[in-house]
Parts: sequence; structure tokens; C-alpha cells
Amino acid sequence: MKNKKRIKFGILIATIIAIAIIGTIGVKKMNEPT
Repeated sequence: MKNKKRIKFGILIATIIAIAIIGTIGVKKMNEPT
């Protein structure tokens, strides 16, 4: 049970990091005057 919780927690962190990276890339693209 502890292992499953750790895996779920890891997936949650990975998702948050992925969203943060996509968000920063999106903002950078929006700020570019192309």
C-alpha cells in the first residue's frame, strides 16, 4: 500500500511539473512579438 501511494504521489508531482513547464513555455511564446 505504501508503494502505491508513493507512485501516485510521484505521478502527481510529475503532472504538476509538466503543467508548470508547459505554462512557462506558453507564456514565453505569448510574450514574443512574432
